[in-house]
Amino acid sequence: MSRPPPDAEQTPAVVHLLNGDLFGGVERVVATLCRNRRRVRSEAVCLLDGEMRRVSGVACELVPMAGRLDVGVAVRVARLIRRRRGRLLVTHTLRSSLVGALAARFANVPHVVTVHSPAARETGARLRDARNGALQRLLLPWADAIVAVSAALRDELVSAGIPASRIEVVLNGVETGLCDGGDASAFRTCLPGGRRAAPLVGTHALLRPRKGLEDLLRAAPAILRAHPSCTFVVVGGPERPDYPSALRQLCLDLGIADSVVFTGHRDDIADVLAALDVFVLPSLFGEGLPLALLEAMAAGRAAVATDTEGIREVVESGRTGLLVPPRDPASLAGAVNALLSDRSRRSELGSAAREAARRRFGVGRMTAEAEAAYLRVLAARTSRWSSA
Repeated sequence: MSRPPPDAEQTPAVVHLLNGDLFGGVERVVATLCRNRRRVRSEAVCLLDGEMRRVSGVACELVPMAGRLDVGVAVRVARLIRRRRGRLLVTHTLRSSLVGALAARFANVPHVVTVHSPAARETGARLRDARNGALQRLLLPWADAIVAVSAALRDELVSAGIPASRIEVVLNGVETGLCDGGDASAFRTCLPGGRRAAPLVGTHALLRPRKGLEDLLRAAPAILRAHPSCTFVVVGGPERPDYPSALRQLCLDLGIADSVVFTGHRDDIADVLAALDVFVLPSLFGEGLPLALLEAMAAGRAAVATDTEGIREVVESGRTGLLVPPRDPASLAGAVNALLSDRSRRSELGSAAREAARRRFGVGRMTAEAEAAYLRVLAARTSRWSSA
């Protein structure tokens, strides 16, 4: 539960604007910043009615867009900012940054863009990614400041022509204490009876193609040959309603349907993580700094992840987890099999991962750094006004 900062009326109000239709990493970061605010009053505003308002546990005001071309929503967001006495607008998605670039000017407040993933490599659809990358390059120069959630994203923005001096890196963070100490038996009792004592290999993600879930499923037959009772747990809601059906069809085609459990969205992630023997994140591309992996590390899980972008900033392969090439189900299966066969190795990796998560990826550090960045932008705006 969030604890408001002292002298709330005198504390700068920061409005976080995002899409809100889904509840993935972006939404979870915003919810965490709102719950753990200290030096600012953080409030969330959604452009689309969806999962953010239903499952985040954070009060989110809706300023609905009538459609993708509803430019008038910027006026309504600006009115909300003025009504809430907001002093800074922070946007977290490409759509919200487009709206926010106008709304911030209408409300006469500074605008910070937070980049959570590479817009030019977000979907794998070439034309869409090219369009999104071009739009991001057009919008970022208008922002008062840019926050990247990983050094990899900063470097990508610099390579696209954004001056490094305009970018601050604020690594994502998780509430490490809430991730650890879950009740493994509480989750295992939700599984089919014959699976409750089985080795569990699982992932937690917004179900979307770039998460590489097909590669985990394609690795499953080789894992099952070595560990026939192994059960695979896929936790998370879908980006598209039809995607889980495609994954289930792949399970049928591979002959592994009886060994895979799709749970949908769950709120008891600590219990899920406690029950897993191995956590897997087989992303293909587009990772900024994945919260699910940070949570698994904070819970002391041995993790196998793909060697992509922000993931390699999180996992030190061989010490805090194992990295394998993306799009390589055989390597993924080999790494998982090695860990399932070696309990002491799993424990060693999990302990090192927990320590690294607590040291580098705590929510207190993320909130402090993000709020410091926001306050610097406000101080710079005040200084410009004073010298004008």
